Amino acid sequence: MPPNFRPRRTLLGACVFALTVCATTSSAQAVLKARDLAAQAMRGNAASLDKLQAAAGDGDAGAEFWLGTYFDSGHHFKQAAAWYRRAADQGFAQGQYALGVLYAGGQGVARDDAQAAGWFAKAAMQGNVLAQTNLGLLYERGVGLPQDDAKAVFWLSKAALQGNALAQTRLGLLYRRGRGVERDDAKATAWITKAAEQGQSQAQQILGAMYVGGQGLPQDPAQGALWLRRAAEQGDARAQDQLGLLYKKGLGVERSNEHAATWFAEAAAQGMPDAQDNLGWLYANGFGVPQSYAQAAAWYRKAADQGVVDAEFSLGWLLEKGYGVPQDDAQAATWYRKAAEHGEIHAQNNLGLLYEHGRGVSRDDLQAADWFRRSALQGEASAQYNLGALYERGVGVPQSPVIAYALYSVSAHGDPSTNNHAVQALQKLRPELSDTQLQAAAQLAGQAEKPANLGPALDAYAKASGTKLK
Repeated sequence: MPPNFRPRRTLLGACVFALTVCATTSSAQAVLKARDLAAQAMRGNAASLDKLQAAAGDGDAGAEFWLGTYFDSGHHFKQAAAWYRRAADQGFAQGQYALGVLYAGGQGVARDDAQAAGWFAKAAMQGNVLAQTNLGLLYERGVGLPQDDAKAVFWLSKAALQGNALAQTRLGLLYRRGRGVERDDAKATAWITKAAEQGQSQAQQILGAMYVGGQGLPQDPAQGALWLRRAAEQGDARAQDQLGLLYKKGLGVERSNEHAATWFAEAAAQGMPDAQDNLGWLYANGFGVPQSYAQAAAWYRKAADQGVVDAEFSLGWLLEKGYGVPQDDAQAATWYRKAAEHGEIHAQNNLGLLYEHGRGVSRDDLQAADWFRRSALQGEASAQYNLGALYERGVGVPQSPVIAYALYSVSAHGDPSTNNHAVQALQKLRPELSDTQLQAAAQLAGQAEKPANLGPALDAYAKASGTKLK
């Protein structure tokens, strides 16, 4: 969760209808009566509202809290905060909790994480389960108080033992990650399962992913799909995207691009970037949806704007080709660069080509060589060929037919298809090399084809031969 996490009112709202009796001026009977009056007032009963206001005016803490709840339900947050504060100042736990929620959200009061944490702490120490949950979350994230995993575990454990599903979920994740406690997959699974069985959507999503990946549980994609579906049907965007992937791959469910598209669309509409990218891919290829580059570009752009690397590359490719969008090399270069800087090998290669030919960017052989090299070192066969071509011609790099031949060889072995020009380049270059050069090139290629050794092999040859590499 982001550092500006705020308790969601729908899940941890101020309107808590469980009875809490505290050492206040309100008896259990008075609290029940105030609750009933508030319920009637919310239905428009003016006489009940008058009675509730009278009791609150007399200093009854329960009535003060429920009058605050009445105003809260109508979004009159300033009035709600005033009445919650009166109840809270008398030690009424529900009032303390509710006031903390308003401070966390900046509703009716100036937003103040420290004040929220303080009021949650007061209510938590009286056993208020929602306050304990929120306090644990704040400690987990370091919001309003110093980040402290051990204290997060302490408060989340108290709430989890009282059956709070969100607390159980977060506690399970802390056990799974070994934060604040010794890592314990069995306890993590137990708490997450308890929460999932209560219908907590995040827990269902996590449990589904655990079954699919075999993480802390025996791998069982079918069981994973069941849990992901439960979360997805509750609107959990991550679960919707993951369920879509299962349908796309036919993993744990019968393969169906149509079902994949449906779930990707649900998640994408909620702003889930990975789902937007996945939906764009379906539209680009016409799988499960009518083929449409325009729709693909629209979804890729949404995902790319959120930093999804694959979408950045795909959008750049559509812009370069003019598929579904006006052809624009400059914009293509912009998106290729974003993806390339994140390490996307195809974007690095394509950006190198734009620099080599001066399309959308000023022609720059050094930049072309640099991007081809970055991609080539990650195993992209096209980039290995492109870099080899620069060495053969001595463009952007020192001329070296030996390095060129070695790079062509590596490329051809990595992709022997007729689409790879390296095969033809080898045949053309071979007669131009001496036996000594061919032997050196073969030796260099052999070293370069070892895992993660292309860069070191090129550098070692350059040093030995006096060739300077970019």
